[in-house]
Amino acid sequence: MTDEEQNLMEAMTMAESLRKYEYEGENPTADRRRKIKNAQEAKRQVRYLKKLKVERRTLQKQEVELALQLKKLWNAHDQDRTARNKKMLALGAWKMTALRQKAPTEPALATCVWHSKESFLNGKEAILNQEPHPELQRRLST
Repeated sequence: MTDEEQNLMEAMTMAESLRKYEYEGENPTADRRRKIKNAQEAKRQVRYLKKLKVERRTLQKQEVELALQLKKLWNAHDQDRTARNKKMLALGAWKMTALRQKAPTEPALATCVWHSKESFLNGKEAILNQEPHPELQRRLST
């Protein structure tokens, strides 16, 4: 039998004897009352310690469960981040491929620019070499 259980038994015995004295109408001595109060206090203390022990076990179980849950959440977060990074890499590679296929190479681009400038200048030259409209020519000559 542990000390706590022994104190509990003493407290119960003292409480019963106190009830017995009160029932019989006798007045217990001061020493007896002190022992009874101490026993009752010990009984309360034992109940409190048992309650604390149960609460401590419950909290320890909760700690383990929450730690597992947190670990699962972190793993899910890491997997999500990895999947997102792979998706972004694939998207980036796809964009670069599309740009390479769409954009002309540098020499082709230079040739294209040169042809567009040449056609623009030829167009202006052709406009300048044209005969003006007869109505416009009449107005300019007057």
